[in-house]
Amino acid sequence: MAELWNDNGIGTRLGEALIVLLQTHTMEQISVKMICNEAGINRSTFYNYFDDKYKLCDAVMNASVEVFLGLFEERIAKLNKTDTALKPEQYLLSEETLEYYLELVREHREVFRLFALNEGPFYSSEQYEQLVYNIVLPVLKQYQIDDVRQADYMSAFYLGAIHSVVLSWIKNDCEESSAYIADVSRRCLNIPEEFL
Repeated sequence: MAELWNDNGIGTRLGEALIVLLQTHTMEQISVKMICNEAGINRSTFYNYFDDKYKLCDAVMNASVEVFLGLFEERIAKLNKTDTALKPEQYLLSEETLEYYLELVREHREVFRLFALNEGPFYSSEQYEQLVYNIVLPVLKQYQIDDVRQADYMSAFYLGAIHSVVLSWIKNDCEESSAYIADVSRRCLNIPEEFL
């Protein structure tokens, strides 16, 4: 998680401590004292950075999503520079990109478990808009869906469906393979074979 924080390491240590504690405790059971003990940091130092444990949790989630979206967008950009450039409708639908996304989730499942525990979205409204703009809208434009309101609803449906499947997978500790979850997602969304 070192790449998530841009301070002298205090935020990283606190964030990692929270993630470690969440593996054996609920958020309600965790105290600032427990986080500080796990991180080897004084309580007063904690409060120099965060108002409470929930602000720390928000910071971990927001920083994680920024890194996560950056990695995913970087992957799409690399694929588009090769001979096998993706069509817009394949950004999240192709086997390669969907499985890559799911492998990132699996690799960082402790962080994503925070989202599952809080039953919140994986991204802020600004990050959601970025996801819609960069991934979903190009797909909708391919199908000549120009109605802005319709595009908003379709984006919400698509991202909500993927989000729900991934949350369930995380709650099961990512037991199934990413290929299996990708297949489930594609079947739920009824994606035609020609786009895979």
